[in-house]
Amino acid sequence: MQKESATTMEIFDNLRRVFQAINEYSKVAERTTGLTAHQLWVLKILATTAPMRVSDLARTMHLRPPTVVGILDRLEAKQLIQRSAAKHDRRVVELQLTPQAWEIVTGAPE
Repeated sequence: MQKESATTMEIFDNLRRVFQAINEYSKVAERTTGLTAHQLWVLKILATTAPMRVSDLARTMHLRPPTVVGILDRLEAKQLIQRSAAKHDRRVVELQLTPQAWEIVTGAPE
């Protein structure tokens, strides 16, 4: 029983370290780019897969579409993304990076 307890504590400690590392990365990324970790994550995804639909982006990020739309609104206000109607279906909104976003993505930490 003590071995299981020690293993459980070790797992929790490792999880804490992972979350601490993610938090530190987020702070570095925000200082470097002026964007939150989620905003930078969106830009990096779009850099590799644009044009992309909002629903596909939400699925890729494992977030709900309304949450992603809020992130996109802030990125659009900073002129880092463009939303446009798809050529094949005007009801579908596709996302692409602006030239300013490309500069941020190429200079952002991994």
